[in-house]
Amino acid sequence: IVCYDGAGVFSAPRAWWQFRAFGHRGVSVLDGGLPAWKLDGLATVAGASPPAVRAGAPAWRATSEPSGSLRTLAQMRTIVADGCASSQVVDARAAGRFEGSAPEPRANCVSGHMPGARSLPFTKLLRPLADGSDGTRFASVDELDAAFADARVDLTRPLVMSCGSGMTACVLALAAARLGRDDAAVYDGSWAEWGARTDVPIVTGGP
Repeated sequence: IVCYDGAGVFSAPRAWWQFRAFGHRGVSVLDGGLPAWKLDGLATVAGASPPAVRAGAPAWRATSEPSGSLRTLAQMRTIVADGCASSQVVDARAAGRFEGSAPEPRANCVSGHMPGARSLPFTKLLRPLADGSDGTRFASVDELDAAFADARVDLTRPLVMSCGSGMTACVLALAAARLGRDDAAVYDGSWAEWGARTDVPIVTGGP
């Protein structure tokens, strides 16, 4: 399975992660998505496509991923309570939202971050397409590695990615996979869940 989206790199990594979370490992993302495809002059079609079924392909049923690629609120409480010693929490939201200086787009959420989390806005992992359009693709491997290092993320330790709604955290997870960390987890509820609660710790300021 190859996933792509209309922004270049935005929602396709979530589809990649979702398939993997339910046990389907044969999934990839088209870097640059549909904008890059069109920029390269490749063919497109209109209308619905028929389901692609490969003759003789084994039946597949969704299962929970054994490696535990999903983190729940209860698991995040435990991680934060131990000072993120067991896993690094990496936040993909914009720096202002992380620091608490910019409002959240959801009225029921306060801005700020989980104690011990690192800030790595997902946009730092992307680059514009060559035509200067709004489309994006991943930065080079060296640039990705530098971005994680600048955010003080140790790629040798367990990773949990978070964001506003569970979407762009998957951009971080896919970037980590490109650097050899194929096991990064995603906090599915992300800030839409954590930031709306009054019974969890929330701090402001830099990481």
